[in-house]
Amino acid sequence: MPSGIDAALRGLEGKVTDPRSATRSIAADPQEKKKSSVAAPTVDLKKEGLEGWKQRVAEAEAKIDAMNFKIAELPPTKGNKAKITELKKQLEDLQKDPNYRGALTLVRQREEEERERRRGEREKEEEMALMGGGLVKKAGSNAGITPAAKAAGKVKAAPVPEAPSNGPFDVDAEVAAVVYSAVEGSSDAQERLRKGPGTSTYSAEVRAEVASMTAAVVEKLGQGLKRAAMRDGALRTIRSMLWNPAGVLPALPTVLGLLDEEKLKSEPGGKASDLAFEVSKAGPTGKAMPEMVLPVLLEHVGAAAAGKWKVKVGTLGVLKLALTRMREANNCPLQLGLMMPQVTTALRAAVGDARKEVKKAAEDLLVYIGSDMVETPEIRKIYMELVGSIVDS
Repeated sequence: MPSGIDAALRGLEGKVTDPRSATRSIAADPQEKKKSSVAAPTVDLKKEGLEGWKQRVAEAEAKIDAMNFKIAELPPTKGNKAKITELKKQLEDLQKDPNYRGALTLVRQREEEERERRRGEREKEEEMALMGGGLVKKAGSNAGITPAAKAAGKVKAAPVPEAPSNGPFDVDAEVAAVVYSAVEGSSDAQERLRKGPGTSTYSAEVRAEVASMTAAVVEKLGQGLKRAAMRDGALRTIRSMLWNPAGVLPALPTVLGLLDEEKLKSEPGGKASDLAFEVSKAGPTGKAMPEMVLPVLLEHVGAAAAGKWKVKVGTLGVLKLALTRMREANNCPLQLGLMMPQVTTALRAAVGDARKEVKKAAEDLLVYIGSDMVETPEIRKIYMELVGSIVDS
């Protein structure tokens, strides 16, 4: 075990970051194309420009999401029937708002124009490359060059191709459509994602399957997990994409927030704790856990839980499993040792929680760290005294 854990436990008496920004795209759902009569906008949208349209769409969709949550929270009882009907009417009004619909249409058009422009530039570059010399030879190839031509200096070596850019790329539309369908509840699409890249066939050429899956799932999960009607499909999609940490880790804060619920139909056993731990594994090797998982878990032991004690207790359970996984020799024990001061700080705050359930779970985790994770004999002999001093403080 790295000495960092022992050092952190020695300093328990002392005083001892959140990659949760799941991106939200303005791009509309390809399935959401139900036509309805919408009035003309009441403002001059052209004067607002692209940023103004995006701002208007973001504000409207935030209201729509809030209304969906409000409806989902009401039990479908006879007494709530009138209230639910009224809220659904308000939701429909928000969705049909002419200014929102108009801005959304303009954003779609602008995004489509930008994609077409980039596609045209790429095709033009390829055409010019073919016209300038046919198929590009490998750099340094001298095949077909005579000694006389070399002597005359008439033949130049082919230029070394530039490295691929890390900038924006065009998402493969067909790949993104599979992700969208999965989030919207398609079991076939979820199964295609579960099988991983290289196992599906597409009608068009696919240039960046994994990158397109990642971009699409990050975009779509942000919407799906916030909308009650799409949440089960979004959760199943997360489980299908566990092989892709970059795609599912941005959803970890939202999944931890679901630990407050008693039942979760889409998950084994009806609980979100299993899915939360699977996401926190950060793929087969777990190399992203120190930077993208552990800080999120520690935040949800405290303020990020928004006062929900069940979220704190559930997160402490996930944290115990995560610490055990990080401790394994083939994962990241050194980074865990370096981060133990942050862990003990969070647990020290948790044992002072007003809820006895949170306090008990934090105490149990401290005892587990001292008894099962510490390897220094001197520290193991006094770990109960150290835990007791933290609880008393």
